[in-house]
Amino acid sequence: MKTKIIDLTQVLNETMPVYPGTLGFKFEKSYSIGKDGFAEINMERK
Repeated sequence: MKTKIIDLTQVLNETMPVYPGTLGFKFEKSYSIGKDGFAEINMERK
């Protein structure tokens, strides 16, 4: 029997809908490849 894998990954962004009463997301770029040699983005609740 073959195993079937289904990827349900979704891209997160600040405008995505959330359930009523649930806080949305806020993204903030902490480091960039050009300036710091690596990239990092922090994700927080609004």
